[in-house]
Order: sequence, then structure tokens, then C-alpha cells
Amino acid sequence: MEKSHLSQVRDFLPPNLEEASSPSSGAPDFLKRKQWWLSTYQKARKARRKKTKCFLYRKLAQDTLFPLHQVALYRSLLSCPLKVSQKKYFLTVPPYLTSLALEAQIRWSRAFQKGQLPQFYLEKSKKSRFYPDKVKWLRRALRLAKGEEKKRLQQRLYRISPSRAPWRLKKNNLLAVAYDYRRRHMYPQAQRTYLKVLYQKRFSRKEKIKALKGLRVTYKLQRKKKKALKASRALVAFLLTHKVSPEDLLEPWIDLARAYWTLGEDQRAFRVLDLIEKRLKGQVSLAKVYWLKARIYEEHQKMKTAAFWLKKALDEGGEADLQEEIKWLLAWNHFKEKHYQKAKELLEDLLNTSSDEGLKNKYQFWLAKSYRQLGQEDLAKKLFEDLAQREVAHFYGLISYGELGKDLKFQKQELRQVASSSKESEPWHLLVPYMDVVFTEWLLAVEENELARDYLNQVSVRLRKKAVSLEVWLAFLKDYARAGEYLSLFYQLGQLSAERRKEIVQKQPTLVFPQPFREEVKKASRRFQVPSAFIYAIMRQESAFNRKARSHMDALGLMQILDRVARKLASQAHVPYHHPHDLYDPSVNISLGAFLLRKLWKKYQGQTILTIASYNASEEAVRGWMRSRYRGDPLVFIEDIPYEETQSYVKLVLRNYMFYQMLEAQEKGVPFPQKLFQLAQR
Repeated sequence: MEKSHLSQVRDFLPPNLEEASSPSSGAPDFLKRKQWWLSTYQKARKARRKKTKCFLYRKLAQDTLFPLHQVALYRSLLSCPLKVSQKKYFLTVPPYLTSLALEAQIRWSRAFQKGQLPQFYLEKSKKSRFYPDKVKWLRRALRLAKGEEKKRLQQRLYRISPSRAPWRLKKNNLLAVAYDYRRRHMYPQAQRTYLKVLYQKRFSRKEKIKALKGLRVTYKLQRKKKKALKASRALVAFLLTHKVSPEDLLEPWIDLARAYWTLGEDQRAFRVLDLIEKRLKGQVSLAKVYWLKARIYEEHQKMKTAAFWLKKALDEGGEADLQEEIKWLLAWNHFKEKHYQKAKELLEDLLNTSSDEGLKNKYQFWLAKSYRQLGQEDLAKKLFEDLAQREVAHFYGLISYGELGKDLKFQKQELRQVASSSKESEPWHLLVPYMDVVFTEWLLAVEENELARDYLNQVSVRLRKKAVSLEVWLAFLKDYARAGEYLSLFYQLGQLSAERRKEIVQKQPTLVFPQPFREEVKKASRRFQVPSAFIYAIMRQESAFNRKARSHMDALGLMQILDRVARKLASQAHVPYHHPHDLYDPSVNISLGAFLLRKLWKKYQGQTILTIASYNASEEAVRGWMRSRYRGDPLVFIEDIPYEETQSYVKLVLRNYMFYQMLEAQEKGVPFPQKLFQLAQR
């Protein structure tokens, strides 16, 4: 890159960055001009009166040297009186400004060309990422559309949301209608629609099977376990009556056995599994049937019987992933039964044959534990040290520090801080060949974070096509962090190779484990006596720091809290709360989440593992696991949590918690937090 070009870029950077970068040729007058740009834009964003906004944005838009003059133009069109001649500004729009320009275009059309509004509302619907927003903008378009355009929009609405169609259109598309009711959380309507499919002769056998499966899912979403079980029984009965293929029958039948097991009706589960074996033996692999029998016997601590069924499952053959899972369970069974030699042999085989890096870390950790139990301390230590050094951001890598009796600590060269307010020199020059650095830095300086995200997303496509260095990726990803767009940052990390992700964690861990909303977290931490590292650990896992996060169960905000739960917590914690949208306010959401963590922590008498598990699963389930699965070793208990989602959640939150403790300690390090892993049967 030519020095003259870099010097030109440097001179146009926002004042705060320019000062940090030691400007080479920026004249004092031009520095004052830049300071005026920055202060004027900030005033415009904060101004409440439209007249003030209009005046300031228009001033900025007229200065073509201002790197964001085009952004300021569209902002002015959202606050200034409009003119017909301004239509020309919408003819050519850069891709990363389309959302902002579309808002301005809608406002302009309301004033001068109302006939075009349906077209722009449709565009807004297409650009919306979430189903409710897509429907909202389409319905607005429909209210204004006429003639053929209205018909086209109606058809589009009925494709996106078929439950809104007139009955004559619904009746031939009932499965899609039922699914849409389910998506809208209109469960009684969804159930009635599925039942219509079942009771009307015109629907095919395949459609009726889909209806029964949909009915079961709907009851599960409502947490009506007994009705879900009834739907599972009805599905199996239907499949048996209509003599479907063994392959189509196997999974629903196994699901029925699992449903009985989940409800604690183990004998009924065994009767179903015995019936499957009797009816389908020799026609399909019964590996999953035997695997489920083993899991139930294991829960009752009948380890020899469980091992018998796992060996039978291995003999059945079948899919490679299932065979690996069965082999792991057999090794795990041997470990818990203190048959460490047998466990070691199976784990060595799994470590050598598995292609899944995450699973290989698990196998390596428990292989090291087996070596230790067999008195092979040198081999155990070697495996633990390898995990600790290689997987610094992995659950098994971090708990290996505990096995080695070492403090959790970053190497000096590994720790880099990421802070949007940092005055340190930025490696912006690395990005000059790949993007408009001046444009990006000004977007970040004036907190146009969503526009910065859209621009960075455009650039990321180009970067992934090039073999760019680690330093370039670090500088690029840091811009997402400075914009507070962590969800996009984590998405971009997920697109990189596993090796590159590890390098990024080692070089700049605070990129992967950021600490936004510091004031809100600090305040909630002090008020409710919950460590800030714990709040961040939960928040990272629940929402990836997306304050607008919304789950399919309508849990909202940073710590994913349901409205009905929030109302109870707010009353108890004396936190102002009036409407579900209040959960999008970081101060409210973090306060309620911290209060809930404190309540659970007290309930479980300071046992962090149970606190985390009950934040994700029901308290009833957690009590059941403690009764049937806790054998004195907390790590074994975590590995034995039967809900895969909750087991993974507990590991990830503990990983996050330990990592945030390391970040808080900086280079000093912290003793391995044994207290996090304390459990006691009560």
C-alpha cells in the first residue's frame, strides 16, 4: 500500500482515531472540520426536535468531503420537509445503505406517491429477518394495494402465513395452516386443524402421519406431557394399522418408549421396546432400541445389564454416528463401574477413529482420567496438558487445569482487550486494501452500528474468498465488537475454520468472550450479589448479547426471560416492569436475570451446576437427576445429564464462567474454581 494513500486515509479518520494514529499531514483547520462533523452528527442523533435534526443532517449532507454525507442525506430525508425532486436520491443506493434508504423512501412516498407504498412495504417485508415483521409489513402493503397488485400481495401473505387465508383456501392446505398457527403460538387452533386432517377421508396416509407428528409437537411446546404421550400412542397405533415400512415405524415407536421413560413409566417403556424387538427383529437395525434399554438400566444403576444391551447394540451395526455414541456409552459405563482398563481401550479407539473435534476432546479427557486411575500418571498428565494448552476456550481444556492442579491463567501474549472506547492505536491500515476504512470508522464513531454491521457483512463475503492473514481477521472482527454486533461477530467466527478460530481465541480472547453492558452488569451484580462473570456466562449462552433476542417460546432479551416469569420476578425484586417489550431494555433484563440466578443459587444452596441446569431445564427434572444420577463426582454427574441440550448448556456456561474469571484476573490468573463444581446430595 502506497504511503501517500495511507496518509490520505489517516487524515480522514475521525478525530479520536486520528489522534491515536499520530496524523502526519492533517492541518489544524481540517482537524477542526472533522471535530465539527463528529460533534454535529452526535448532536443530530440526540436531538428530539425534528427541526434540529433536519438542520444538522442537512448541513452534513451538503459537505461532500464528509465521509458519511450520503448517510446524513438519508437521515435528513427522515426528518426534513420533503420535496418531489428528492426522488432522484433513491435511484442508486449502495447495498449497505438499502435499509436506511428504504425508510426514507417510504416517508417520501407517503408524501408524494402513495401508490408506490405497497411496493416499498413489500420490500421491507422481504428484508425483514423475522416472521412477525414479514407479516406486519405485508399486511400494511395490503391495506393500500388495489387490483392485481392486491391479489399478488394476498397470495404472498397466504404463502408466508397460510392460517390467515380464507377458509376455502385453507382447506386444501391444512398442514401448512396448522404449522402456521403453531408458529403464531395459537396452539388450540393448531390442534383443531391437525385433527381435521386426521378425521377427513380426503387426506392421504402420509398427511395424516404428519398431522399426528405435528399434534405431538404442539402438545410438547405447551408442556402438556400426558397429551403429547397420547399423541405419540395414536401415531404408533396409526402406523401399525396402516402397515407402513419397518423403517418408518421404528423412530416413532422408539419416541413413544422415550416418552414413557421421561414420565418415569419405565416398565411401560420396556414393554414398548420389547414389542419393537419382537415385531421388527431381522427387518431393521435394532441398535437404537438396545441403546435406549441400556440408558434406562443405567439410570437405575444396573450397570452390568446396561453393558449387556450396549454390546448387543454394537453387534447390530447401523449408522456410524450411532455406533460411535454406543461405543462411548459402553466406555462411560466401564469408567463408572471402575473397569478402567476396558474404558481405556474403548476410549483409545474412539480417540483414533472419531472425526468430531469436540467429541475427541471429551474422549481425551476421560482417557486421561482412566490412565490416572490405572496409575499411568505420566500418560494422564501428558493428555491433560495437551488439552489445557490446545483448547483454552473449551470446557475440557479448562477443567484439565483443575486436573493438573494449575491456576487458570492467560499467557501474556494471549491477552488483548477489546473496548469500543479504547484510545489505543488501531490496526486499521491492515484493512485498507479490503474495505473503505474511513467510512467504517466514521460509522463506528457516530454509533451508526447497524449500518456498520451491514457494511461489514458485505466486506466479509470478499474476505472469505481471499487468503487473508490472522491479523487482518482480528482487525476486521474487532469492528463488529466495537459496533456491539456480537451475534454477527459470532456468526462470522463460525464461518472460519476451526484452526483459525482457535488462533483468534488465543490471540484475542475478549473478541470471543466480550463484556458489553458493563454498567448494567456491574449494578445488577452488586445489587443481587451475583458475580459479574456468572451474569456474562449466562448472557453469552442465552442471547449472544443480542438485546432483541426472541426464542421460539417467546423468551426475550439478553437473558431470555419469559413474560410470565418476568412479572413475578419484577414484583419480588422491585424492578420496574410493565410490558414484555421492557425485556428488551438491558437494565431491566439483566436485573431480572441476575435476581433469578440469585434465587436459584440460594435454592440449591450455592451449587452452581444445579443453578445453571435449572436456568435451562425444569427444577423438577434437576431434582430427578440428582436422585437417580449423582454418585459423588460432579464431573460424572454433568456427563450423565440425560437432556443433551441441558448437558451441553451446563458445560458451555461453566466454560464461559471460568473464561470470564480469567479475563477479570488478567495475567495474574485465578486458582482453579473448585467451588463451581461442588455438589452434594440433599
